[in-house]
Amino acid sequence: MNRPEGAATVERREMEIFLILAEELHFGRTADRLNLSTARISQTIKRLERRFGVVLFERTSRRVELTATGARLRDDLHEITRQLDDAEDRAAAAGRGLRGTLTVGFMGARAGRLMLRAAARLRADHPECDISVRESPLRSATDELRSGAIQLLTVMLPVRDPDFSQSPVLFTEPRGLAVPAGHRFAGRDAITVDDLRSAGLMRPATGPLDDWDRNLMADLPRPGPVFETIEEMLAMIGAGLGSCLVPEGAHHYYGRPDISYLPILDAPPYRWGLIWRTAADNERIRSFVRSCASLTDEG
Repeated sequence: MNRPEGAATVERREMEIFLILAEELHFGRTADRLNLSTARISQTIKRLERRFGVVLFERTSRRVELTATGARLRDDLHEITRQLDDAEDRAAAAGRGLRGTLTVGFMGARAGRLMLRAAARLRADHPECDISVRESPLRSATDELRSGAIQLLTVMLPVRDPDFSQSPVLFTEPRGLAVPAGHRFAGRDAITVDDLRSAGLMRPATGPLDDWDRNLMADLPRPGPVFETIEEMLAMIGAGLGSCLVPEGAHHYYGRPDISYLPILDAPPYRWGLIWRTAADNERIRSFVRSCASLTDEG
């Protein structure tokens, strides 16, 4: 897209000088960080102010402060430089092919099985890509994603966080309920959503809830116990401390004599997919998502 005639532009080095001065609010410290003279810093800022026709910094002998316009420019340039850095990283990654590491976190046995199969397929096609798959803790799974400890995470969709991108739905699972073997529901063939209000529902401390689960929990008259791991959830249910919403097929992976699993006839299914940090998007991530999608397409 062509820029309007006369529109002001900012070069990359000018961005760097402006942003560091906006952080330090001191010409001397800015010059030291950039290994430039204070005169060069001052000249650059004056040149930007002439180009834009506005004052970006209020300067006195005692202090340097951003003007309102300067603060807006700082925020805009932070976003622009982040996008430039990400674009450079993606271009470099494309040039390297899929060489590098990729760590995938999963929650739930079915998701783990799919991730392991996708990793094996991608590893066979691209042996230069070092892929590892591991179970992520319910409590801190998204924290691991934000920190970069993992690059991809299986979750229930949708995820409403602007920092994350998400894949299309990879698979769905009917929603069910896990109850203690002695629970009054245990002898039933199935239950309905209305039954859940009196089911003594437990919930993860900070873990994954989709919109439907979250809205249901918020509407309960009394919150139930909380758990932090799947094993803790199973132990608490088996001990009779509560029941929990789970994928209906959980009995295939977590069958226990002290727990009964029931389908919920009128509840919507769970929808599973992958999320990743938008800022960290690269070809390895996209290739892994495609590998997962191809496996689910095959059935």
